Amino acid sequence: MLVLSVNVVAIVFASLLGNYADYILGAMFIAALLMLFEPIQLMLKRRAVLHDIKRLKRLQQRETSERKKSDQ
Repeated sequence: MLVLSVNVVAIVFASLLGNYADYILGAMFIAALLMLFEPIQLMLKRRAVLHDIKRLKRLQQRETSERKKSDQ
C-alpha cells in the first residue's frame, strides 16, 4: 500500500515538475528522514547527560563519605 502511494505521488510530481521530480522527491525524503532522526538523537543525548549527572553525583557522594572517614 505504501509503495503504491509513493508511486502515485511520484507520478503526480513527475507530471507537474517534469524532469526535476526525482530530485525534489529525493530532497523531501531526506528532509523527512532528518526530521525523524533529530528527536531520536535529542532523546539519546538527554539520556546520556542524565546518566553523566547521576555518575557525577555518585562520585561526589563517595568522595564526601571518604573525606568524613579520613577526618575521623
